[in-house]
Amino acid sequence: MKKWIHSDYILGMANLNPKRTNLPVIIWADHNGVDRTVSHRESPRVKISKGDVSISVSIEEDPQVLAKSGNISKSDMRDLKQGIDYVARNWDIFLKHYQDTDFSFDDDDLKDELRNRGDYR
Repeated sequence: MKKWIHSDYILGMANLNPKRTNLPVIIWADHNGVDRTVSHRESPRVKISKGDVSISVSIEEDPQVLAKSGNISKSDMRDLKQGIDYVARNWDIFLKHYQDTDFSFDDDDLKDELRNRGDYR
């Protein structure tokens, strides 16, 4: 089994795009085990974005907004709320993906599980 060393892999996040989720936003899901410049160990999160605005929400049954970009219009916030609801509905899958440190539940597994629930095409 290959040992993962920082210089041997690309840092990245799975992006769940509107074409596949039927949402007006993009959801960015990260692995906790991937080395990042910002630590999120205390609060597992996903990023939800629409154009130039974005929010980070906690991965839990009732996701909380942890951070947001500048001024977000009411219209954009309504769209971002749809992403929050999507995370709430699938929090257990996002958490499993976030906590994966050995790629046993990678981006493809995340998408497959969402597809099994009917939340991804």
